[in-house]
Amino acid sequence: MRPRGIFSLPRARLGLTHLLALVLALLVTACNSRALPPPPGAPPAPPRPKPGSTPPPHRAQVVVAEPGAIGPLDPALGATGPERDVVVNVYDRLVELDPALQPAAGLATGWRHAGATTWEFSLRKGVSFSDGEPFDAATVVAWFDRLRATSLGGQDPLPSVSHVQRVDDATVRFETREPDPLLPRRLASPGASITPPGPFGSGGGNSQALVARPVGTGPYLAADVVPGERVVLVPNTRYWGAPPKVQEAEIRAIPDASARAAALEQGAVDVALRLPPAEAPAVKATPGLAVPPVVDARRLSRVSLDTAAPGRLADPRVRQALNYAVDKQGIIDGILAGQAVQNATLTGQEAFGYCPVRAYPYDPARAQALLQAAGVQDLTFKLELAYSSPEDGAIVQALAQSMAAAGIDARPAPTSDPGGARAWFGTTTVDVLDADESFRAVQDGGPSGLPAPFGGQALLLVQQERRETNDAKRADLACQIHQVEREAAPVLFLWQENLLTGLSRKTVVWKVAGDGLLRLGRLTPVPPPG
Repeated sequence: MRPRGIFSLPRARLGLTHLLALVLALLVTACNSRALPPPPGAPPAPPRPKPGSTPPPHRAQVVVAEPGAIGPLDPALGATGPERDVVVNVYDRLVELDPALQPAAGLATGWRHAGATTWEFSLRKGVSFSDGEPFDAATVVAWFDRLRATSLGGQDPLPSVSHVQRVDDATVRFETREPDPLLPRRLASPGASITPPGPFGSGGGNSQALVARPVGTGPYLAADVVPGERVVLVPNTRYWGAPPKVQEAEIRAIPDASARAAALEQGAVDVALRLPPAEAPAVKATPGLAVPPVVDARRLSRVSLDTAAPGRLADPRVRQALNYAVDKQGIIDGILAGQAVQNATLTGQEAFGYCPVRAYPYDPARAQALLQAAGVQDLTFKLELAYSSPEDGAIVQALAQSMAAAGIDARPAPTSDPGGARAWFGTTTVDVLDADESFRAVQDGGPSGLPAPFGGQALLLVQQERRETNDAKRADLACQIHQVEREAAPVLFLWQENLLTGLSRKTVVWKVAGDGLLRLGRLTPVPPPG
């Protein structure tokens, strides 16, 4: 089993301005000796200890350990890291995901197609933000206008939407540039969380207003924020829904995986998010702790291939040979401690449009036969390492060793090493759990920068799928695309890792969802004995 003591955040990159916003928030906190004022509706803060005194012992009802720094709490700045778990509890979205990760009513009680490029949403009435500002159709229009004007997040959660129109106080209309059957699912992503216009005033106001003092309509509000380090959440007394069972939760950054696991074992935290496989056995062996394996619905590991450039990788027989040449299950068992499942599709399990297809078996002889049929005698290429973490390095080395048995010379190299046929090992992460989002990532190249354009039957099917508004028909089209692309092998299909969450069964009950988001409203605290 490989050591995975250092955890890499879900392999996504922060935008520069997102990072600057976090640094700014940290500097403001460090330089200002006065605490930020509590948000409206928050309980009075406990008295601060006098200099030299010992702080009074206090532990939140539920303490959650995050795998990295907690970034800016304004979703318009791009919630890509652990701050997502604060955002989903403080803010609401027009559409939510139910426990099965299907679209459900949120701030919108219903929606319908009102034309090929028009969606109409009915809004929940009687809702207000935690500062008392009312929520209505004008709020949604102002939120979208600010979202479109704010490029700090680096990624638009609603790329197809051209504008939002108020129909009446309880109805809004979204116009898209082209048919977009994914819109309800896009509106359920953390980046589409609804912010109030009030804190920004006319003309945008203070763009940093919500960075450390979020104001939302969700079940919780932030009673205490130490940017980057921790956030304490308490119930929002103005929340429109059922009161949450957890009365106080501290979300704490513990980037080191071993320290995160140790904190759980010692009872310092109740939930440890995103444990690496190497830490799971010791946690599971500790009485009262559990690590329920859940397939990570958002992330797919694969090797992107330079299929667009002329050369050997442009031949589908060569790409099929690569898929047969890799002992995926051997790598899963030997390096990932069995905490992954093979996946030969372009999308993850639990996403809309997922269709199981037969995985490529490990068959070096068949790989060699395919290479011979393609006229390839000596296949040599650089296998680029997407990230320089020790765990990724071990996987890349194992991929290269596995290919060697089929006569393929895959040479691990950093991404900065130019030249030669290219292959890129990494993990693609999507926020919208829909097959079409994964299709686009492959076609555009995603983080690898190696696009694999669809052609022939797959291209015709995907064009039809993107115009189809009937979910059953669209799911069938997506399944056909998976089957065609399995044979085309635009990538070296690998696996989906399990999402490993350490839980204290003595203090919490929580069924972890495949998107990995910490929805405190679905977590039940266990009463102390006696």
